Amino acid sequence: MEILNSLNDVEIYCKENYKNIDWIDFKEFSNIINKFSEESKEIENEIYDLENINEVDLIKEYKDIHIHKFFRYVPAFLHKHDFFEIIYVYSGISRNYLDGKEIILNKGDILIIPPFVKHATFCPRKEDISLNILVRKSTFDMVFFELLKFNKILSDFFGKVVYSNAHTTYLIFHTKEDEKIKNILIDMLKEEEKCLKYESTVLNGLLMIFFGYLMRNYEDTMEISKDFNEKFEKFDEVLEYIHKNYNKVTLDDLSEKFKFN
Repeated sequence: MEILNSLNDVEIYCKENYKNIDWIDFKEFSNIINKFSEESKEIENEIYDLENINEVDLIKEYKDIHIHKFFRYVPAFLHKHDFFEIIYVYSGISRNYLDGKEIILNKGDILIIPPFVKHATFCPRKEDISLNILVRKSTFDMVFFELLKFNKILSDFFGKVVYSNAHTTYLIFHTKEDEKIKNILIDMLKEEEKCLKYESTVLNGLLMIFFGYLMRNYEDTMEISKDFNEKFEKFDEVLEYIHKNYNKVTLDDLSEKFKFN
């Protein structure tokens, strides 16, 4: 897609002015965006709380999802927000930083970042193209956990993982050359660009299809954040146990078998 490969004004500016600079603060990022966006100038005083970004600042009132191409050449800036963020690597790599740890994503990788996790992303080369999907927490809960409603124990377990306050949690899926996943997300991007009637309904439907296909094909190879795994080394064993005993297992059973509260 031409829209993905071509450089926009922000990318051209940062390529020329931020060579060999990997980090900036969020205020400087906001100043860069404001150079090229009248809309950003209008909401400048509301959006740029440097510690927390609210979903109302970036997701339009009549929508539940916003998808765009991630800015290349823009140095990384730490921030957190009250909505879910999904990063899909269309080509090249994506350098991500969560709780002081660097995570390199490759083509086809998907990173899901829950609310209030401090993070930063850097796509330093022209070939490093990523899609960025912002999803309201209420919408994510409705769509993602709806898929697991027939497996309550798995739904409950994921709920505790995703919303754990004790760990920096995130999910990674390795979809590699999966054309189905790529095409669903490209369709979402096209829908975002067209701004047609029922746009929000179509985007929500595509998100449901995306999560359904993702969990059907990659649930068993999904990665949980290293921080969570280090504190709970039996995670893979727990998931396997849930799958084998989904029709009868309870959280009490898991607690007793794997010795956690």
